[in-house]
Amino acid sequence: MTRPAAISKAEYFALSPEAQQAHNAEWAAWDATPEGQTELAAKLARKLSAFETERIAMATKIFTGTDAWRPAGARLNLAPRAVAIVLAGGLQETPALAAVHGASDLLVLAGGVGCGKTVAAVERCREFIFKPAHWNTYDADKYETEPRFKADLPVWTTASELARVDHYSEPTVRRYMDAPLLVVDDLGAEFSDGKGFFTALLDEVIDARYASKRATIFTTNADSTTFTARYGQRIIDRLREAGRFINCGNVSLRRATP
Repeated sequence: MTRPAAISKAEYFALSPEAQQAHNAEWAAWDATPEGQTELAAKLARKLSAFETERIAMATKIFTGTDAWRPAGARLNLAPRAVAIVLAGGLQETPALAAVHGASDLLVLAGGVGCGKTVAAVERCREFIFKPAHWNTYDADKYETEPRFKADLPVWTTASELARVDHYSEPTVRRYMDAPLLVVDDLGAEFSDGKGFFTALLDEVIDARYASKRATIFTTNADSTTFTARYGQRIIDRLREAGRFINCGNVSLRRATP
């Protein structure tokens, strides 16, 4: 069978209804041939490739916080230096990095400055954002021809920022409770209020996330003894039951800038 002549949309709609039906029938017959099936498969492959390329581009914008279609306050706000390191690739395997891959539990990354805790936490956010299951799939029949991130964004905050939030604002606190992935960076650097307000907030957030089995990552320079003394036995008990306290070492991986 000879492949029908391709025509533009304008040319198609200029045809009479009868001519349109005849044209459609010709193409249906062609599509049923082995050659037509090969052509359709190649066309679908090109569309899937373009869809995946666009998905990766959109994921990169979400990861870097440059997704201009979201309001600035609703974008993911990760540590810029760590984002650049993760995007550069070739990450050095560290205890912190080994612990975060696919982590869905309550995880504390503890260790000295520069041992890779923050980079590992950012890498876990990258995994989450780029994960295909968090995106729609191409389906022309359902008009799903453009990539769309269908999950809620992770929430990234420093302990100092978390300590300054309005503890009595339910929508604010619920944001930290309900995020699919929460990272609290540099726990222990926050101001100790002396009245236990921050510890109470932290306990409330951890308790809610523990109950709903939501992934949570804390980074801290504190060792387990200091961590227990600062935040209390209740939080440590949660870690023992449903989480991990990972000692990431004290050797700095940072290099001086030439």
